[in-house]
Amino acid sequence: MRRCLLLFLGPVLACGGTEPGALPSTQSPADASAATVEIGKGAEAFSPLADDERLELVMAPQTGGFGIGQHFDIALRATNVAPKDVVVHVTIDDGTDVVSDVTTTLNLAEAPGEQEGFVGAGVRANVDGCFVVVDRALTIRIDVTDTDQKTASATKSVRGPEACPRNAG
Repeated sequence: MRRCLLLFLGPVLACGGTEPGALPSTQSPADASAATVEIGKGAEAFSPLADDERLELVMAPQTGGFGIGQHFDIALRATNVAPKDVVVHVTIDDGTDVVSDVTTTLNLAEAPGEQEGFVGAGVRANVDGCFVVVDRALTIRIDVTDTDQKTASATKSVRGPEACPRNAG
């Protein structure tokens, strides 16, 4: 009889739950000290980037509106990282091809106001001509590694500009 009772109660007790006498869950809570990163936009400051937002393609002055020298200004906000000499790797792809792949080292600044963590801006994600990104669905991936080898990654779905930009004048 005792053996049958244990066989019956064993699976019930193993389920956990919030009722009195229930066993605690074996799942551990998320590591509060894990590094995180959020993808944003901006040449000089971090600005949040919405899903499926259109990115602005920036033209270098020497291009006259066409040719090489076009890029997206990518920014980031990171938490639980050492802010000096953070290695930032950004890739942008269109689902078939990588249209931008850049790695740089940044010193992040303390996030302003109520925001947590640190921010960095002005990561130039160069592209080989606007035609490779115009009106296309794009995925940005960012990987950060701090000097303590803490890493974080994020992806964001965005859209390329509606048309190739032209310099005025």
